[in-house]
Amino acid sequence: MLTAIKLVHTVIWALLAASIVALPVAGVLRRFGWAAILTVVILIECGVLALNGGRCPLTDVAARFTDERADNFDIYLGIGSVYPAGCYQSENVSPQLCSSLPKRGEDKRMELVAVLILIALIAVVGGIVEESAETH
Repeated sequence: MLTAIKLVHTVIWALLAASIVALPVAGVLRRFGWAAILTVVILIECGVLALNGGRCPLTDVAARFTDERADNFDIYLGIGSVYPAGCYQSENVSPQLCSSLPKRGEDKRMELVAVLILIALIAVVGGIVEESAETH
């Protein structure tokens, strides 16, 4: 169950991150309908966080299924896949940062899923930009 919660949390986070990135792009491209939709999505997320004391409610749900409480225990951010060299091969990186990252080999499949989701969202944002360029 924890894996499902983490995956859902990752997808929601990725959609919100993509919305934040896409909002100014939509504005610059004068796609104000898209900008309005993205703004509503972002404001809903802000409201959910505000009503929950600045915490994502999925963190509390995930906490019911594990005793782990390290940073990002409830989400697959793919950071271990994206930035392994800094933490695994350097002494110049903050130990606090590295301790929150997965160890080599842990959750690799789910990190791959998270990276693929981010790539898909980038493709969607690229499609919006391309569609807008074609209509102007």
